[in-house]
Amino acid sequence: MKPSTKIMIAAAGLVALLLPSQSSSQTTTMATATAVLPAQATCDYSSIPGVVWWGTKRQMTMTEFVSYAAPIYWFSPDEPTMNDLQGKALRVPEILPFEEQVDAPMTYYQFNDIGRRADRDGPAFIRDSLDIGNSTIDLNNFIAGNLKFIAYFSREEGLGGHAHDVEPAEFRVWVLPSTGEF
Repeated sequence: MKPSTKIMIAAAGLVALLLPSQSSSQTTTMATATAVLPAQATCDYSSIPGVVWWGTKRQMTMTEFVSYAAPIYWFSPDEPTMNDLQGKALRVPEILPFEEQVDAPMTYYQFNDIGRRADRDGPAFIRDSLDIGNSTIDLNNFIAGNLKFIAYFSREEGLGGHAHDVEPAEFRVWVLPSTGEF
């Protein structure tokens, strides 16, 4: 890969669509063909829906990669689990009760099925055995993966309300070179 080749992580849009699963056990992925971009193409993909990052960086830590694709939670002002709290006092989603408690909202993630490009040498994922978040993703060798986010709530309100609720969101994430060489 040339140092000037730009890479984008696509979550949805013209290059690859990242769609929430129809059920918690199925990931829906759709892709469409795109035109080959000229070598001098700009690296501004802000007008393409679903592109969550673009640049020339070849490697990222798992934490950095996942942070770009993480969902944004938007709660109704009358959400009963917020206990009338506002601003930084809000702690939803919550930390699992058996985890060490921290003073911040928490969302968990699980990265499955990390795909490596067959036409490239080297691994797509290099595991850090001491801290999985510091593991390295090589954007030149990575092509796609299943990324699941899990939010925990100590209670679910409404019809069928119950204690200890988890809400998953699963996505298919693609990493594509801006040259159109897939």
